[in-house]
Amino acid sequence: MSNLFGNKGPTGAGQIPPGFGQKANPGSQGAATTPPQAATPRPAAGGGVSRDDYWANKEARDLEKEKIYREQDIPAIRRSTAYSVASTVLAAAITADAVGFGTAAKSKRLDMLLGMMDLVAEHVYARLNGEPSPTADAGDEDEPQQYEMNE
Repeated sequence: MSNLFGNKGPTGAGQIPPGFGQKANPGSQGAATTPPQAATPRPAAGGGVSRDDYWANKEARDLEKEKIYREQDIPAIRRSTAYSVASTVLAAAITADAVGFGTAAKSKRLDMLLGMMDLVAEHVYARLNGEPSPTADAGDEDEPQQYEMNE
């Protein structure tokens, strides 16, 4: 009976059929060949950067990365978080009948929903940045906010 590899009989424990990382050698079945060694990279002769220059350049690169992170990445993460929270809040508000569309036509409901989402997202984004809500009136910070959508 042939096995999966076309050999007669079972393959012994520890033996790998020829063609699977080995050379087929009738005298030594199961002897694995070693893969060719990759050349180790060597620094260019006479060139390169001194250790002090490397660390000074690395510090400058790290400072630039940190600046980009603070100016671009953190606001983008906060904006994404604000919209995620807004969608969850609106889904809960609609489910609890806290927000409704009134007698608005179905064709206007999507625009109303997106407007509500933007309003909630702006509120959450301001809170994430430690700023007052853009919809809050001065002096009404303890009062719950009323959000109304105009058609």
